[in-house]
Parts: sequence; C-alpha cells; structure tokens
Amino acid sequence: MTANNKDLNPIVCFQFTSNSIQIAASLEIIDSYIKVQNRPVSYYWLGGGTRYPSTMARGLDGPLRTVKFFPRFLKKALSSINSIELQTNSKIKKRSDFNLIRKELLKQCENFVAVQEFSTLCSEEISPGGALANSFVYETGKRTINYSKDKRLLKLLLTSYLETYFGVMNVLKERQPFRVVLYNGRFLHERATWDACKQMGVEVSLFETTRNRFHVRLNQGFHDRILNQRLMKDFWYEKERQLHTSLILDLGSKYFRDLESSRNRFYSGPSLDNEIERYFVFFSNSDDEAIGFWDSWTEPFLEQVQLVRNLQIYFRNNLGSHLYIRLHPNLSNKSKDEQARWFGLASENTSTVIGAKEKVSSYQLLKGALGVISFGSTIGLEAAYHKIPSAILADCWYDELGVADKLNSFEELTRWIDTVPKCFPSQKLIERKNGALVRGLWMELAGNSFLYSEMRELAWGSWEVTRFKGVKISRNKLRIAISVFSNKMKRRSLGLRR
Repeated sequence: MTANNKDLNPIVCFQFTSNSIQIAASLEIIDSYIKVQNRPVSYYWLGGGTRYPSTMARGLDGPLRTVKFFPRFLKKALSSINSIELQTNSKIKKRSDFNLIRKELLKQCENFVAVQEFSTLCSEEISPGGALANSFVYETGKRTINYSKDKRLLKLLLTSYLETYFGVMNVLKERQPFRVVLYNGRFLHERATWDACKQMGVEVSLFETTRNRFHVRLNQGFHDRILNQRLMKDFWYEKERQLHTSLILDLGSKYFRDLESSRNRFYSGPSLDNEIERYFVFFSNSDDEAIGFWDSWTEPFLEQVQLVRNLQIYFRNNLGSHLYIRLHPNLSNKSKDEQARWFGLASENTSTVIGAKEKVSSYQLLKGALGVISFGSTIGLEAAYHKIPSAILADCWYDELGVADKLNSFEELTRWIDTVPKCFPSQKLIERKNGALVRGLWMELAGNSFLYSEMRELAWGSWEVTRFKGVKISRNKLRIAISVFSNKMKRRSLGLRR
C-alpha cells in the first residue's frame, strides 16, 4: 500500500466505548463500506488505556493503564468482515512533549468561574474547551469552577485529551485514512479524535445508537438540536408520502405508550396518595449532555435548583395551587455534589419534593397536572402527547417541534402559571400532540437496522448485541464485573467520585 493510492487508503475506527451495541454498530458500518469497495481496515480499541478512565470503557477495562492485548472476540468479529487487510491495535503512539501547551491551557483556566468560559480555551490551534466542559460537568455535577480545588481534575482531563489528540494525529499522518469511524463525538476522547480529524481534513463517519437501531452522519455530530429537529420533521414528511395516516399516527404513538409502560426502567409504581386537585409539576432532568456544544445550545436563564427554590417561594406567596417537584430517578447515578444540591430541597405546605428513589408514578402526576414545567425533560414532550400544557425553560431536543411554550425568564414563567388554568385552547393542545408524534415516529423508524447482529433487549430502551456474523461479542458477567471493578479502582485512585 502506498500513501498516494487513494483507493487503498484504509478505513480507521477509533473505539473508546465497551458497550456491545456500539461495538456492533462500528462493525456494521465498516462492513457496509467494505461491501462498496474493499479497503484495509485499522481498528483501535483505546478505551482501557486512556489517562482519564472514562466510565464508557468499563466493560473492557483492565487493571493497567495501558491495555496490552486487543480483545480477542473483537478481532475475530473484524476478521469476519473479510477486508483485504486488517490491523488491530490497543494503543497509539503518544506525544509527551505537549507540556507547554497543557501549561498554557491551564494558565487560561486560572481565572475561569463558569464552564461557559471553556469556550475560549485555545493554544496552537487546539481548542479542547467543549470536550473539557462536558467531562468536567459530568464528573462534578457543577457549572462553576474553583481553579484551586478543580486543578487536579482539569489537569487530568487536559492530559488525556492531548494524549489522545496527538496520538490520533500520528495515526492519521501514518495511515492517511479514507475515512474514520467514531462513536457519538461528545465524550472527551471521542471529541479529541474528532478535533484531530478536523485539523487534518479527514472525513469522519460519526454514529449513534438508539435502542435497536443506529444512525450515521458524515462530518456531523448528534448534538445540534436544530439540525436534529429539522431531520425529524423531514422524516415525518417523507413518511407521510409513503404510509397511511393511521399507521403513522399509531407508530408515532407507540413510542409514548412504551414510555408509560412498566417496561420502561424509569417507570415508577403507584399514584401519589393525595387529594390536591390543582397543581403543577416540575420535572428535573439531566442537562449536561449538550454542554460544550455552544453553536446550537445556550445557557438557561437560571440553574435548575435555584429555579425550583424560586418557584417554592412563588407558590408559598400565591395560594390556590400546589407545586410538585419530581426528581429524576437517574439522579442517583449522578455525582455526590450533584445529588447534594438536589437533596437540599425540602417540602413545604405549598410544594412537595418527590425524591429520586420514591415509588410514585410520574405519569399519574403528569395526567392530573394543570401544567408541566421542565428544562427539557422527556416528560415535557410526553405532556404534549397527553394534551397537558408544557413549559420549557431551556434549549432542548424538542423545542423546535411546536410542542411547548419556551420561556426565557422567571417573570414569563409566573405569568404562564397564572394564565394556563384559565385559558388554553383545546385546538392548540391537539396541534402539540401532533408535534410530539414527529419525535415518536423518528424514535420508532429512523436510522439503520442491525443486519448482521443478533440482539436481545435487556430492559426497555436498552439492548445488547450477543453476536456479529455468528461471532460471540458479548462477555460473561464475571469478566464484565472484573473490568468494571478495575475501572472503578482507577477512577478512585484519581479522586473521581462515580
């Protein structure tokens, strides 16, 4: 192979996640490219050897920082694709002479007080701010920075980002790939890889998995909320021309029916035992997924916990209705700092806090509410489906679908609370339900089916791939447990709390 022979330039995959469905998606994508034109394949499994031990790599992590052996099951699965050449690698050559760049970037961080300021980070055309912000908030649960306390974490994240960035650059220069295959593009090492590809002008096929399907985009990620919603609308219009209206409506509704069923792992049992008839519900949600993608996401006008405290004061002073504050069940998986902020909220006469682990049906709360308030929780979209007025207080995945009132200040929110019970046109609620079906249809039909992967559903919305082209790629529970334990020990040794 010569570097000038474009037809033989390889497909290169950088994989940092250990989940079987994401590994299988990368194999399906590589296989589809090989079928069009057979090329060499270079596959890098790097998740267990990065400086920052990401939880995404837990299922294949090992006790050493440098993983010496490429997973045998993965090599066997790759061999089934029958590319003209296969290279498997568990490490990349890393530059160690980036201390000056790291020092300069840390120096810039010294006066930062908010993660939004990471957007200005830059040294020698390297801009790690988006990746750094996303991982920082994931680890700490906070959007404020105290450099003296956070320096250790910032240094760890920057070091791991730069090692990956320059290591990938070395591969790109050596292999000169036809295309790179990469998962998601959000997380620290994936973002470093994508940034390196942009710098080198290399095309990237980014992929994402949703339940038992996967999506692929060329040189575009999955966190542009405006693009995502435009694609959903276009998909709806396309299906309107292909399918009967009744079928489209049923498919769009199926997503919401399944969300409300006991198959959903976030389904919470019985109804709340109370006699309050007039109430609003605030549903908390994780809002860290889009941090660092500042091109299409803006900061909310108020942080969630502070907004709830303000609402409690408002309901205390404006009798006539009650406020329920439903904490998301997934809060128990967040950092201790994040949990502490939410657990500091307390019930009052005019407001009730429902904890993350309390077995109370969110759907019964939703259906009896005068209105639903959130920062973009999925249940705000479900409110539209059930024809309940919904207010969103931040950019979110459905704010362009016409399903909710997007409010930009606390004053607008209190006016909305005052007016919603008095007058909300039924026709408007019907239109909002139809808008919700746009996303429902997308979740049911959009994307690519797994053609060569045997799958099983672990729980609602959660799937595992057991085999690819007959090759077993799922690992036994003991090996996974050992890998998870190794990852946790690595993280604990570095002061990481999850």
